[in-house]
Amino acid sequence: MLTETLIANLKADTALLTLLGVTDPATAPIQVTYVPITMPDKYLILNLTYGESFHLGYEAGVVTIDIYVKDSISQPIYVLKGIAERIFQIFDMKGSQLQDSLTTTVYRLRKVAFTDMYDNTTHYYIGSIDFEYYATR
Repeated sequence: MLTETLIANLKADTALLTLLGVTDPATAPIQVTYVPITMPDKYLILNLTYGESFHLGYEAGVVTIDIYVKDSISQPIYVLKGIAERIFQIFDMKGSQLQDSLTTTVYRLRKVAFTDMYDNTTHYYIGSIDFEYYATR
């Protein structure tokens, strides 16, 4: 499945792990669609929105990666932008390089939007990256 492939690629990137403040991929604060009970200073949430299905087993949709950075760390906006830039380097226009045992073929993965905001309730800066994908089902 595409989400697992993307998480595996994120956890395999040592530069991203360093930006997230971890060294062990097993402890990387990267997960799918829900906010963790214990919220670390920096973490990533992935969400897959299925889009259109095509004949012969293809599909298109959007993957959203939300970046959370606590406002109490040093230079949180700078950290948020650094994590976003690293994710762009890992995934933008790299669809054909993402084949693994979980996802047979990704034909396209391209960035289509990036927005950021501040949440006064949780005290996190949040950046959201949308990637359009086209892959086999």
